[in-house]
Amino acid sequence: MLDGFAFTGLLFAGAGTLTFACYEIFLIPEFLKTLEIGSSLRKRAKSIFIIYHVVWCGVVTILVLLPSASPAAYINILIMYGFTFWGVITK
Repeated sequence: MLDGFAFTGLLFAGAGTLTFACYEIFLIPEFLKTLEIGSSLRKRAKSIFIIYHVVWCGVVTILVLLPSASPAAYINILIMYGFTFWGVITK
């Protein structure tokens, strides 16, 4: 059974993950298509994307390691690390 802190933290992390996953899947590619591959704005957007994911990877990892965390929280880890890896390897 989750305690109040773990439930709130995992709910927050899950909602944040879902919200930004939808944003990244549907809006960012359309925006980046309008920019040239080598442009400075595109590089800045990629840097922000990666920094955001590295921070959230840390937050989600800490929340999953809480003693009362649900095993379902590992889904957030897979999503966050997957998007981080995807951001690093794309141009």
